[in-house]
Amino acid sequence: MPPLNQGIAGLHWVRYGIAGDQKYLLGEFAETYDQLVVNANMVAHMPSAMSQFLSQQLKKQFVIDPQTHAFQHEVDSLLSDSKKSAGSLKRSWKRLVERYGAPLDSVIGSDEPRSLLPDDLADQALLEGFCKRVLLFQRDEITREIEEGEDADYIRFLAEQTGANSGNVPPAMLIAPYFFIGGPLQDDWLELNRRCVDASRKIVNADASALPLAAQVVISKELLSDNNLRAKVVKAFLDGKPDVILLWIDGFSEQSASSAQLEHFVQFVTELSQQNTPVINLYGGFFSVSEARVGKLQDKLKGVCHGLEYGETKPVMPVAGGIPVAKFYSNHLHHRLPSRVAYNEVRALGGFQDVQHYHDIICGCQECKAVIKQNPQQDFRAYTESASKAIFRSGRRVAMEFPTAEAADHCTRHYMWCKAREYRDNLVLANLKQRLLAAHANLIKHVGSEFAAHAKLWSEVLQ
Repeated sequence: MPPLNQGIAGLHWVRYGIAGDQKYLLGEFAETYDQLVVNANMVAHMPSAMSQFLSQQLKKQFVIDPQTHAFQHEVDSLLSDSKKSAGSLKRSWKRLVERYGAPLDSVIGSDEPRSLLPDDLADQALLEGFCKRVLLFQRDEITREIEEGEDADYIRFLAEQTGANSGNVPPAMLIAPYFFIGGPLQDDWLELNRRCVDASRKIVNADASALPLAAQVVISKELLSDNNLRAKVVKAFLDGKPDVILLWIDGFSEQSASSAQLEHFVQFVTELSQQNTPVINLYGGFFSVSEARVGKLQDKLKGVCHGLEYGETKPVMPVAGGIPVAKFYSNHLHHRLPSRVAYNEVRALGGFQDVQHYHDIICGCQECKAVIKQNPQQDFRAYTESASKAIFRSGRRVAMEFPTAEAADHCTRHYMWCKAREYRDNLVLANLKQRLLAAHANLIKHVGSEFAAHAKLWSEVLQ
């Protein structure tokens, strides 16, 4: 039987993105969140570094997302674009394909790679072998690297010095292989998800480690409003009796959603939890946190995950390119604001009057207290500073503004402190609804409906 907490350490989940994220996950930030999600391709890309981080430094529960949905999409995002290895699988994905085995090795790993199709896993024995390898990668990869990897001696040395675990380091739960449910083959992908959960349940039941089994539900926003299809999805996943449901709604932004979409989201989580199965929203923001703490989803939504200054929403299909933008997180609108919009908000609320007023009205987090010390209007530039860089676009050399590394660092640190408060500070529903309405009324004319209209909708939907 799985542990009573079902592998869930608390409400506040954070997703690990790149190696540079570690400084926002350790040290002073170590106690600001409960649980970490790491993508399997990151583990495959830097196994030694990840094993050291997860076994020696993190000292909290983690989950490895197997990312099997990546293989059903166009393969270009998995291929290297370097001159030396252009057209071949990136090293991290190649390693995953090798670990996950058939049928990926002959589909994605072939000389002419193509995307995975439901029919590729039609054979039951093949499906069960695939599920077992995906689960074993999650269960054993970190431990295997600690015991047999090229840095195994160094990791053991670190363990002796710090008293950390140098033996078995399993994740908090195992995630069944999963695929995005959408498009013309929607029903076929749903059926394949059902079979993966069923097969994984049998494999985990026979495993002496007794780790909880999670089923990851990945759907389009359009599915939320389809009552019949939602019912089919709920039945398909719950019939496999997972211990936890992990939810990912493609590109679902709580700030941009309509009231109907927000209500359908609440209803869907309620339906997924009908057998007392806890649900984790893998990409969610303050609306989800509020629902979980004081709304209809208390005792249903048990975790809400985000990245570092990003990741409260994510499209299933990766979006390449884009210009990095540092954004200042608003404690009033619970939204990341571009520099100009953030400046307008602070000015509208009187935050530039003096230091104490800024800390009382805008933000008194550790980062703001370190940054806003003398002249709020001048000091605030630390969050918005940018530098001009020349880049090529459409064959032309153009100058564009990019946030400085210092501004990005300030914004990320501010974001992490703000999120910690959202998950842990006292929250009363009536007071929250009043604060959201006030934020809408006070700021919509200064920052625009794009950044403020959601506050009123949230106050109406939260019950």
